[in-house]
Amino acid sequence: MIIIEFIYIEFLSQTLLSKIVKIGFTLIFIILLIFYIEFDFINKLSLRTFGIICLISLITSILYEVIRALKMRIILKENMSKIDLIKINIISYFYIITTPGGLGDVSRGILWKKKSSENKSLKFYSLILIFERILTILIPSIISLYTFNLLFSVIDTFYIIPILIVFTFIVFFSVYFIANFISKKMRYEIKYNKLDILKLFFIEITLLCLISYQVYLVLMIFGIRINFHYILASLSLSNIIAIIPISLGGFGIRELSFSYILISILGQFNLIETTSILLFTIFFNQIVLAIIGMWLNLKSI
Repeated sequence: MIIIEFIYIEFLSQTLLSKIVKIGFTLIFIILLIFYIEFDFINKLSLRTFGIICLISLITSILYEVIRALKMRIILKENMSKIDLIKINIISYFYIITTPGGLGDVSRGILWKKKSSENKSLKFYSLILIFERILTILIPSIISLYTFNLLFSVIDTFYIIPILIVFTFIVFFSVYFIANFISKKMRYEIKYNKLDILKLFFIEITLLCLISYQVYLVLMIFGIRINFHYILASLSLSNIIAIIPISLGGFGIRELSFSYILISILGQFNLIETTSILLFTIFFNQIVLAIIGMWLNLKSI
């Protein structure tokens, strides 16, 4: 109950313009999603096919949150149970797509503090959230550089691999120094070594691959074959774009930008059906997580 009250107070403290802009943009994106989705493809769905898509979405969502929980254990440096971390992630996701102003992330900080056995301040968990957000920008930016080159062919193919390797090293050490800079600001004895950063790199890439593979499988069900690395490249860039704070939890921006980037990379393709399936898959996945988060939240009250 304390989370709902805190978020309600925080929501009221935001400027009216900020609330109107974010809610307004979210509604626009939802209308665009409905406009762009050609629902005729749903007629091809048998009950069995729809059940398979639901199962894929559910399994992907569970795996995604389990892996995210492992990531948070590395970042938090606490012995908080994986089950608690998974529940916190899913509950916060419900708030992320239903409240403006980053209040979903605020709810994670509150729940971490509540579940922690250590007496750490909310400021500590706020810095943790900042560090995690930096991770979700910097690490996918490596793949996004490749995506940018697929779209605009700025760099010759011969040079792109060594450039990506150099950029990966730059990002790795940037994350390492940022992590330890933030840890000094926390006033708690937390140290991140290079192995921790390497694990976080691996986990972040694994999360991107997992969602990309889900999209790949769903497209395969409809008989549409797209190279996996194109899906991964498009998702990496769209996740960064979704961080732009103009809608609730990046809702709508992620789906539309992902579809647009992928279709742009592919060139001439079955645009209407492919775009519709992509938008439907990502939208459905988010709804599944939000419903589970809402149920967990009500159960915890």
